[in-house]
Amino acid sequence: MYGSQKGINSNRKGSARSDVTGGGNYQYTRSEAGQGGGNGYGPADPFMDAYSYTFSSGGGAGGSGPGGSGLHQKAMILQEQCQDFLRKAEHAMQTGGDAERYMAMARETIDQLKGCASQLRQIGQPNDNVVRSVEVCRDQLKGVHMAISETLHRRRKSTRGNSGVWEDPGRTYVDAMGWIGQQKRLIETSPWGDDQETLQQQLVKHQMFHSSIQRSDEMDRARDELHQNGDKASLNALDQEWDSLQKMSFSRSEWLQELQLIIEDISKEIMWVNYREEEELVFDWGERNIDLYIPKKQESYSQLMSALEGKERDLNRLKVKVDVALKNNHPASDKIEAYMDTLQTQWSWLLQITKCIHVHLKENAAYSQFFKEANETYSALQKEHETIRKKFTCDKDTSLDSLLALLVELEKEKEKILENKRQVQHLVNMSKSIVRLKPRNPEEKSSSTVIVRALCDFKQDQT
Repeated sequence: MYGSQKGINSNRKGSARSDVTGGGNYQYTRSEAGQGGGNGYGPADPFMDAYSYTFSSGGGAGGSGPGGSGLHQKAMILQEQCQDFLRKAEHAMQTGGDAERYMAMARETIDQLKGCASQLRQIGQPNDNVVRSVEVCRDQLKGVHMAISETLHRRRKSTRGNSGVWEDPGRTYVDAMGWIGQQKRLIETSPWGDDQETLQQQLVKHQMFHSSIQRSDEMDRARDELHQNGDKASLNALDQEWDSLQKMSFSRSEWLQELQLIIEDISKEIMWVNYREEEELVFDWGERNIDLYIPKKQESYSQLMSALEGKERDLNRLKVKVDVALKNNHPASDKIEAYMDTLQTQWSWLLQITKCIHVHLKENAAYSQFFKEANETYSALQKEHETIRKKFTCDKDTSLDSLLALLVELEKEKEKILENKRQVQHLVNMSKSIVRLKPRNPEEKSSSTVIVRALCDFKQDQT
């Protein structure tokens, strides 16, 4: 079933209800800073916060792909490519070439580096070096960008310096670019909720944020000035950054909605599994009314197994959906994996419980059959005893013919007695494998040691 075939941890983790936000062995280092700023987002943190979570769990998204060493090698190549693109961008700017094309290629390479960092995180490999590479490339990109801006500024200033009316045209451009960078950092460092209520609040807040960045005084002033100065290169760069901000904001909105739906689906399955689990854990497997509950329990067990087969298909479909989100490097992959870890643990435990039910049904049915035969044998022996006592009576006045007739009858009874003896021996042998049910009753007082045998894998976390 879904557990045994998907590498699910079948050990019991503490209780039936793992705390999802703390379940699994995940450690979150994503910023959870207090709210601030004019648009409702917290203070900006470095990019590294979004990629430096560490996992002590061995889980991952699964699937094929390069191993840890291959990803590290790919990251080194990407870093070299990024630096090469930036060098070419500087050279193009000095020679009047298309510097922006190389800048765009450098940005794309940085995005690929981010993907390497995320993939390493998902497979449980250290990604600190790759994250540092991303930081280095981002800093170099900013440095080259500023150098290009200053070069354009000097060229324009030298061209227009004799007019006597020069006003620094780069000031509004730098302010606009700084504003865009600030909004991007706010998005990058915004936390991801791990429950429906928090996610709904974050979604509403981000929708307000998205509306607030549709118009900006900094952008309007920069565009007006760049249009007046005829600075098409800077205007193009500004528009590209603006489009990048809009895409980033729109992506966060989509990610929040996707995370909300995934957590909602997983939570529903966890509740379903927990309900089935509780239903089985409270069942009384004692000896009271055993002849009544055995057939009913056999029927409910059959229904449970059918329900689990159907639920397995649902969980497999859900796992495909989750795997797609993880493969696409969802920023809240840690939250999704924590929920899936809880679901998989609960599911595996429910499968273990079905093994217990199967054994209990077998042993309790044997218990019921044993006492049924024992009581029937006891009644037969009592009846036979009473028959012999009444039928085979004699005294000194009994005639020889009557005594001979009694002897003939006794020979016939001998076979019945031997058959009863065999039945008693059968019950004696059978009793050695019968599980005692009375000790399961907490009100039953036992003067001897009760041996308990585990029917499934069980692990109780020590707290």
